[in-house]
Amino acid sequence: MANDSGYFGRDPDSFNIEDPEDRDGSDLSDGSGRPGINIAANAISFWIGQQCRDVTIGEIAEAFKMPPAAVAEACETHYWLHIGVTDEAMAEWVVGQDGE
Repeated sequence: MANDSGYFGRDPDSFNIEDPEDRDGSDLSDGSGRPGINIAANAISFWIGQQCRDVTIGEIAEAFKMPPAAVAEACETHYWLHIGVTDEAMAEWVVGQDGE
């Protein structure tokens, strides 16, 4: 699944390091060096699991040095993460984890 937000590289499962001019067209790498959204989402999921509690988008953004909107986008793509959207600022939204 490619994304157009600009936060993540085109290939959701790579670091998008390979230059598009140097490949045979068999992968989605865009040469940006940005991680794919699935890499970010899995890292966030692991980090949340180590906290042993629900955390806010703001806490994740600070830990990963990412904009809150990028954190929310990554969390929305992960099948075990869920965001408790409220009327508060996005940074205060709580991210929980279902799964193993």
